[in-house]
Amino acid sequence: MFYFIVYFLERASGGATEQYGSRSFVHDVAYWFYYRSGLHRLLFTALLFGFLGPKLAFLKFPMLDHLSLIARGVLWLLVSDFTSYWVHRLQHASRFFWAFHATHHAQEHLSFMTTTRFHPVDHFLSDTLKFVPQFALGASPLSWLPLYLTMDFLAITQHSRIAWRLGPLSKVLATPWFHSFHHSTDPRHHNRNFGALLSIWDYLFRTAVDSP
Repeated sequence: MFYFIVYFLERASGGATEQYGSRSFVHDVAYWFYYRSGLHRLLFTALLFGFLGPKLAFLKFPMLDHLSLIARGVLWLLVSDFTSYWVHRLQHASRFFWAFHATHHAQEHLSFMTTTRFHPVDHFLSDTLKFVPQFALGASPLSWLPLYLTMDFLAITQHSRIAWRLGPLSKVLATPWFHSFHHSTDPRHHNRNFGALLSIWDYLFRTAVDSP
């Protein structure tokens, strides 16, 4: 459903659609089938929540249980996105992490399917590093499902060709326009715009670029 919505927004905004006829798009579809089949996520969830979960129980903060669901959701979102920002910077700064993350950036014709174009090792390492703070906040796959789906939808839009720049919104959210610079081949844009959901981290830590 998300993909149909994003495709409609691409057409409505006058965004490019020629990428859907490229061979590289077919490669992205193959990655999509692998991840959306549930196999990778099942193995990841079983390992981290089943094996590591009990061993990291001491990290949980019981005081969060007294917060309202909305307050916990906002806190989880901020902590998760802050962690994602730094993990993403690590993926670019470390030769070891970049060796796997480069698969994502090998795509020269972005489309909403590029969202799932990740080397399995890159995906696993990234999820593992993000897991600890999420677990500490009491994360569970089902309780945070609405937030996961929201972030998934935004990630799909980020790699799309939606042509709307959305003005000041890019100062807060990592919009498609904002994230497009992250995939730019222009050396001036390298290692910029790491934010997964929010762009505020990039502005705060001076890694933001929002003009050609």
